[in-house]
Amino acid sequence: MRRAGGGDMDTGASTAAEWQVAVDQALHGVRSDSDVVFLFASYHHSERYPEIVGAIHERLGPRLLLGCSGQAVITTGREIEGRPGITVMSLSLPGADLTLKRVSQEDLDAETPLAERLLSPDEVNAWVLLSDPFSINTETLVAALAEQYPGTPILGGMASAFPGGRSAYLFEG
Repeated sequence: MRRAGGGDMDTGASTAAEWQVAVDQALHGVRSDSDVVFLFASYHHSERYPEIVGAIHERLGPRLLLGCSGQAVITTGREIEGRPGITVMSLSLPGADLTLKRVSQEDLDAETPLAERLLSPDEVNAWVLLSDPFSINTETLVAALAEQYPGTPILGGMASAFPGGRSAYLFEG
């Protein structure tokens, strides 16, 4: 059974039926024994984000879901750009301790180091970072994590909005 999938519609719209078809395509054959699901959806679906997240929770039942909006999404072997797209990756990680942490600009500006407020460095094997560039200085966040969690891998990306827009979305749950 596949662990990742992508779905898109070429109509340029995101009607109720179209986002559901895109979700069905993205989830076709994806494992349902999910510990973590990554979801990326193009800005075309912004009015449908709550329904999309709900449908993925209902179908896969992950312990943790994270993702973000984007101008384009990447799926198996291709990029979906300029039209509605959804991509999903489901991971089964038996025995993994998954912890979601939200960091704000206020957290970064505080005098107390992040490592004293989030998790101790010996509790962290890696960081998956999804950042909203309109609400936090991502360079400062990456620098703080690298300094306070030396040698810990940090990977991820920036959420984006529709072209010219200034509101990106982060999905969590």
